[in-house]
Amino acid sequence: MDLACRVAAWSFHSVSSVVGRMDLVSIFYPLILKLVTIFRILKRSLYTVGYPIVKRLVVQRFAAAGLELNGKKPEDIQIRPGSEKEVILRIACDGELGLGETYMAGMSENIQSPGDGMPYALC
Repeated sequence: MDLACRVAAWSFHSVSSVVGRMDLVSIFYPLILKLVTIFRILKRSLYTVGYPIVKRLVVQRFAAAGLELNGKKPEDIQIRPGSEKEVILRIACDGELGLGETYMAGMSENIQSPGDGMPYALC
């Protein structure tokens, strides 16, 4: 058994002996939630630093679907003045959920496709 396996086995044994019969999930769950929050903050920071690249990718994704941000066609998504960066970052970070959240927050309009009344899918 190599050293890493012995250290891992020792640390697990020491944690389980200290904890006793306590559920390990209840111990690690808050830690996992904190790690997810940190990951989201780091992802958002990375997208903010690379905003021009992210904006170009989001615009290309909409263009592939035949849509344009602030375009002239009736089915194009309209973004309220002053909130373009926030809308682009939310769409980049959260995809369709981010698009829906920007609509609910009043930052964008017309996220329903005119033909069938179904919401846009960004996949």
